[in-house]
Amino acid sequence: MYRVSKVIKFDAAHRLLDYEGKCKNVHGHEYILELTLESKELNLHDFVIDFNDFKKIKDWINNYWDHTYIGGSGDSVAKALVAEGSRIFILEGNSTVENMSKYIFDIAKKFYNNDRVKVHSVSLHETSSSKCVYTEDK
Repeated sequence: MYRVSKVIKFDAAHRLLDYEGKCKNVHGHEYILELTLESKELNLHDFVIDFNDFKKIKDWINNYWDHTYIGGSGDSVAKALVAEGSRIFILEGNSTVENMSKYIFDIAKKFYNNDRVKVHSVSLHETSSSKCVYTEDK
């Protein structure tokens, strides 16, 4: 099995709803996303995919999450930011690194899954020492 990965950095703000720690306040992170694709076979150029093809997920991140407030469903701060013309993105549930990882995994499957290539995992660092890895391994 071959696996290739691409690292993408982006900045975003969020807060945790119904949470009593300091992360209930609006704050930001420099997120580090690592998307890993896998294949048993290489293509005609001996690639899993051309690394330039990771531009699809990079563009999605830039268009929807980079320098954006990522809110959870029912977030009143997000509603206020929309009224001011700020960029927001609403996730179902809380805007945790776990929910964000799964969301990106599902987006990546639409871009990359085919008969030969599959999304293996999404690793999303919220800080230099905290990350979530999402995979659909059994």
